[in-house]
Amino acid sequence: MVDLVEGLRAVYENSRLGVMLVGNDGQVLSANPRLLEMIGSPGEEVTKIFNVFSLPTLDSDVRLAFRQAVSQGKPSNLRTTYRSMHGTQSNLAMELIPLADSKTMPCQVVAVFSDVSELVASEEKYHRAGKMETLSLLTAGFSHDLNNIFGAVVGYSSMLAHVVPG
Repeated sequence: MVDLVEGLRAVYENSRLGVMLVGNDGQVLSANPRLLEMIGSPGEEVTKIFNVFSLPTLDSDVRLAFRQAVSQGKPSNLRTTYRSMHGTQSNLAMELIPLADSKTMPCQVVAVFSDVSELVASEEKYHRAGKMETLSLLTAGFSHDLNNIFGAVVGYSSMLAHVVPG
């Protein structure tokens, strides 16, 4: 029978989600292979050098969420565009899960990441399509109004042609 710890280690190593453990001082303690791939890191040892409280490539709201998770035990869900120091850009959804009981603050945090780049691209295409539809409706309405004006001008012109001797 597989030991629970071995089973959890296998899930951690082979997950389609990125997983990171952050210490109560903000230091990255561990990162699974999927997360390293998502953020374009060359390896776990390089990633462990960083502190999420001061990492300049993280948005300030993400750094704040990590601080609140550690200091207050406050979980959170965020979406961010991450630009690594190695030139990789990813759209990430993350869930921060504090690991603490009521007696241990500050606490460690497990951060679970999913790459939502394809979802973001689909949302952008959907918004562009909506803008194009709005523009086409506006154009159709404008041409219809112009057609009505020109119809009146042509109609009165032909009436005038019959009334005025020529």
